Amino acid sequence: MTNEQDVDKVQSALKGVWGVRQVAVSLPNQEATLSFNENSASYEDFLQAIKDTGFNYEVPSL
Repeated sequence: MTNEQDVDKVQSALKGVWGVRQVAVSLPNQEATLSFNENSASYEDFLQAIKDTGFNYEVPSL
């Protein structure tokens, strides 16, 4: 992500995942934080939503 338009794209894509309650995307930190219903959405759903915007992502170590 390089600008606020990119942030808006990623945020919109993540908000579009069923079960998402809140999304915050940080341009300086290059990360997204969200809350969601674990019975409705999965980690893979979020990765796919980001991929669908055309952005790459790095999976953090858990």
